[in-house]
Amino acid sequence: MVSCRVEDISEGGARITLKRHMPLPDHFDLFIAAHDLQVHRARLCWRHQDSLGVCFLRPTDRQEQVHAALRLSVATPGSFLDEFERIRVEVERDDKRMPASMQRDTA
Repeated sequence: MVSCRVEDISEGGARITLKRHMPLPDHFDLFIAAHDLQVHRARLCWRHQDSLGVCFLRPTDRQEQVHAALRLSVATPGSFLDEFERIRVEVERDDKRMPASMQRDTA
């Protein structure tokens, strides 16, 4: 987790600032805790010193499940771990059904 400040946000993306320059991946989840929890899958589009622009990506079904679990955790804190564990088990089950050439490297 990296703390940042959302300077400007729209339906398609946001401009955020970091307290200090640090490397970031090309794609990441942006958690915005304001009036309600928002989670956006983001792609780094540009960077100038500690300011950067991100484009929001359309979430996959799996990401929607995770994001729903996170929103649920705000309302009912004890249920988040239960839901997270359920989704983790589903992902592992899906990985085992997938051909070996397509499985994620978890090492």
